[in-house]
Amino acid sequence: MHTSSRVIPPKVSLQHSFSGLFNLEDIEKAQVLDLGKTKNLLQTLQNFLKENPEKKAHIRHLVFSKNDLDQNQFEQLLSGITAADFKELSSIDLSHNKIKNLTAFKTWLEKTPIQEIDLGFNELQDDSIEIICELKKSHPNIHLNGNYFTAKGIQNLQKNNLKMTASPSFAN
Repeated sequence: MHTSSRVIPPKVSLQHSFSGLFNLEDIEKAQVLDLGKTKNLLQTLQNFLKENPEKKAHIRHLVFSKNDLDQNQFEQLLSGITAADFKELSSIDLSHNKIKNLTAFKTWLEKTPIQEIDLGFNELQDDSIEIICELKKSHPNIHLNGNYFTAKGIQNLQKNNLKMTASPSFAN
């Protein structure tokens, strides 16, 4: 039996931040800000950044997974935060949303040293491949499984050393 040696730090969730269940001191230890399934995501994040400017420097991993972010909401999120807000940010999880286009994300990423990006299970299609290949040059770990790439799109990704495994959600 294979066990993973990857250590995942504990997560701190802002889902309960306004109910008094959220302990901001945990962010320094956890280094993960998990905003998965958060109502009013942008407002919650902006409130956190405004109220806790000293805490954001400790965040290494941002999780926006499973928020059903459509393209417009995704772009609003990016315009509401800057990579400079998170000086030690090394990964961002945007999986399981409805993101279709990465143009705004590419611009946002130009100012960050993020090493790992999870874009899996969104609505990315072949027209995103050129941007993905550009991102790969400075952001080595990009996860893309579960998007709607055609066989030709997957071949283009593989030519650019972006490995993917087959997924039932891929288009033919």
